[in-house]
Amino acid sequence: MRKNSLFTIIILAAFVSGACSGVKVDNELMTLIKEAAAKSTLDMKYAFVKGPQETVISDMILKKKGVVASLPTLSVALNDNDPKVRVVANRYLYREIRDNIFEFEKNMKATPKAAVENLIKGIETSRDYVTFYAVGAATMLATMYSLDDRLIAAVEKHPEKYLRQEMLKNLIRYGRMRAFPKLKAYAESGDQGALTLVLDSFRDLQKKTDDEKKTIGDWALKHLINDNAEIRVRAIYALYLAGGKYYDSALDKVESERKVGDTPKVITQWLENMSGGTAAQNDRRLALVGKSGKDGTK
Repeated sequence: MRKNSLFTIIILAAFVSGACSGVKVDNELMTLIKEAAAKSTLDMKYAFVKGPQETVISDMILKKKGVVASLPTLSVALNDNDPKVRVVANRYLYREIRDNIFEFEKNMKATPKAAVENLIKGIETSRDYVTFYAVGAATMLATMYSLDDRLIAAVEKHPEKYLRQEMLKNLIRYGRMRAFPKLKAYAESGDQGALTLVLDSFRDLQKKTDDEKKTIGDWALKHLINDNAEIRVRAIYALYLAGGKYYDSALDKVESERKVGDTPKVITQWLENMSGGTAAQNDRRLALVGKSGKDGTK
């Protein structure tokens, strides 16, 4: 009798929590999440869930319910009063949802906007590092559903700087050029780490339009003269992604460096992976890769 009463309380709590958030909670999934919070060994900072429930929940999300159908329940769990439940939610938002974000592209109407708002709310009300694990999925979904401003404001107010880094990596995929002014502001703030992350993020912008390539290329050109080889190589890669004359400019820069000294090895290593472009561009790249670079970077 006592077990049945406990089960009823868990179900009722899940229902009430879902009703308050404006999304429908899947009671079966929420029960497992609460069970994992109660019985698994949890890492309260790094969102590890160790116990049989870990695989059971993963299989339920990926194989039975689907990631899109599971998001509303996870979004409610992210705002639960129990910090252990929030840790479990972070764990599955980080892997199952973030790593399968493309599933949400197939039918955006299948995801209630309130579920995405719940993710942002979870970030707004958190002061814990563990919320880092929700930020990747939250950022991509917020930009997909045009909730960028609220998401950015929530991350900027969070005391853990790593949340901002995770946001920067994921803003452009669905925010596209709408997110570029904010990315540009971060990149030009003097924070070299932010600049690196923004330049790296361009690789996640799929099916770039000519206008997008121009915007990226014109901006990346400014960073070809950075003293830090790690920054220069990312500018070169961004120009490679922009293609055409921008890729030519990147190769021009490497060739000019070669004339006055050795090319940093980090640059020649990246060039090895930049196949594509015109036959002439590829020949130039191969010629540069064929020469040894120095060990380390400037």
